Amino acid sequence: MKTVIGVTGLKHIGGRIREEYLNAIRNWSTEVKLYLEMRDDPIVGTLLDAVKYPLMAAG
Repeated sequence: MKTVIGVTGLKHIGGRIREEYLNAIRNWSTEVKLYLEMRDDPIVGTLLDAVKYPLMAAG
């Protein structure tokens, strides 16, 4: 017989894990602003492009 032993302890809503250790980005609008700011950073933007362009070329 299989029984559930314990729980994950993660908060999830609609199948999406909603566990954030930074209180500053717990709401959606602040989170989006922060991620857009990170994307506009030259180093982070270059890393995103390094991942994005090969994927776009493969499709």
